[in-house]
Amino acid sequence: MISRRRPGSPNRKTNSISFHFKLTKPGKSVKSLFAAPREIGGASPSPAPVSFSAVPPLPEPTSTKRKASTSAPSSPTTIRPPRKRPALIQRVLHFDTTKRLTLRPLKALGSPTAGFRSFLTTNEGSDIDLGSGSDRGISVSSQSTSSLASGRGNTRAPGGRERDARDARRVLRTIVEVKEGKYKVKKGGPRGKDLIHRTLRYHGYQLLWKELQKSENKEILDYVNGRKFHFDYTRRPFKGDKQFVIHMPSSFHEGMAGQFNDRIVKWLGNIENGTLCTTAGSRKGETMKIASHISSTLAKRVKYTEPRNDQLEPDLSFKHRFAPVAGLLVEVAWSQSNLQLPDRARRYIEGKKGLIRTVVGLNMNNIYRGGCRATFSVWEAEQIGNKWKLATSEANKEFINEKGEPVSGCELHLTLRDFICEKQVAKFGEIENVPLKIPSAQLYDFYKSAFEDHMMDKAMEEIEGVKGVVNEALKTFLDIEKVIQEQSTEDTDGRTVMGKTELVNVKTMLEEVEKKISDMKKALKSVEEKLTDTMEMVKDEKIEVENEVTELEKKLAEVRATAERIVEPAPKPKRSRIPSAFKRASKK
Repeated sequence: MISRRRPGSPNRKTNSISFHFKLTKPGKSVKSLFAAPREIGGASPSPAPVSFSAVPPLPEPTSTKRKASTSAPSSPTTIRPPRKRPALIQRVLHFDTTKRLTLRPLKALGSPTAGFRSFLTTNEGSDIDLGSGSDRGISVSSQSTSSLASGRGNTRAPGGRERDARDARRVLRTIVEVKEGKYKVKKGGPRGKDLIHRTLRYHGYQLLWKELQKSENKEILDYVNGRKFHFDYTRRPFKGDKQFVIHMPSSFHEGMAGQFNDRIVKWLGNIENGTLCTTAGSRKGETMKIASHISSTLAKRVKYTEPRNDQLEPDLSFKHRFAPVAGLLVEVAWSQSNLQLPDRARRYIEGKKGLIRTVVGLNMNNIYRGGCRATFSVWEAEQIGNKWKLATSEANKEFINEKGEPVSGCELHLTLRDFICEKQVAKFGEIENVPLKIPSAQLYDFYKSAFEDHMMDKAMEEIEGVKGVVNEALKTFLDIEKVIQEQSTEDTDGRTVMGKTELVNVKTMLEEVEKKISDMKKALKSVEEKLTDTMEMVKDEKIEVENEVTELEKKLAEVRATAERIVEPAPKPKRSRIPSAFKRASKK
């Protein structure tokens, strides 16, 4: 901020306090004009501010050895000599003396852990909810207290309601684009971006669902509630994220989660048939029965009420038949540079109050960004008193090193109890806690298979895109030939003649085709970088498209040669105006 202090005037930041004492000193008669400062919540109102015109002339300055407590410049009773510009004390915020400032706690919303909020309450009884800066989206300090509105229900400020409605419309439009396949993924790394982040506060989230409930949006609602659309909604997201996050389809997630699922399902099957059980009798039978009741689900939504109807979608979950929610979740972090696996694990475990017992996180973000390193973490639910908290069993254990090789001796350890919540285990009889060990070499095979599938899908998408551009270029050639046929003529010298405008249009279309061919070559080069020895069918598709692009180049050369032979018509000779002048003169 640019200071507007008059030259020679005191500087409150740099000048000594004794300098202020020399300039300002309240007179004895002034003290009687001010009442004692009122306290917050006091019953007695403060007197009206005193006008400078009512203050008697100031006496001569006294010694600067007076106590700071009686004449400090920040004291509310300090009076300074009149200035050309308003004194600093006049800029201090004064509360309206007709209103009383009180503080009261807000009752817990939904649960005893919702906490308290401070409210400003005036005598008229209007509540001003300061709320959370992240929820409001508007700085409290930038508004006057009379403009602040509650963040609940219909009492939101008009600007906040308009913003929420605008955000809800944007999210709905994005959902429609994703459903119709028209959303263009922005490039955010070496292999694109598989997440769409949108700002959508809770009130806007409610508006979105109200809009989806309308009869004209039934098809969109069915899509959102279906298995093909995946999204997270967290009212208080972690740093760097937005509230509403759409997960774009990713073959890597499906491949990695599918490989992990196959390994665990096979292990559960061996427990069910008794192959892995080392005990006998009723204990073995109970263990086999529990394993038979555990099944897996891909991308099963997990909803929790803290803080307000939030939901997350893990990549893989395992649920016992009689349990309300899944006991073990698997998260594959891929392309989510801001994704914090520990935060998601905490939301799962604490949000469901321990019903989710175990969360396994596979962090592949480094590979997505072009590196080679990968780690895994395991979190478990721990009961402390009456609350369930997150406990870390394994934290960022490396199973693929920086050279892209599996780490020797590294294993992911799980047990049968990790798939069942503690409350449900207590209702069962004695069971054998059968261990599961997945070595790093096997996890590396999961990754390699999933990554090859991912690259194969990306390569096929690019090949299909090139095929579409080839068809567009062929249509452009037909348009060029049509223009040449209809707009060109032959002059007496046997040359092909065409108007200037039409000829410019033909050359412009040829330049567009040339640019498309250049883009197609770049796309095919990108496809070549993704191919491996196992992608024989993709290689065949690539060769076929390359031949089509080569034919386009030949066609472009032929049409360009034809266009080069076309000339513009010769300009018509100008008629002389002199003979006409002689004719007019002769008639006269």
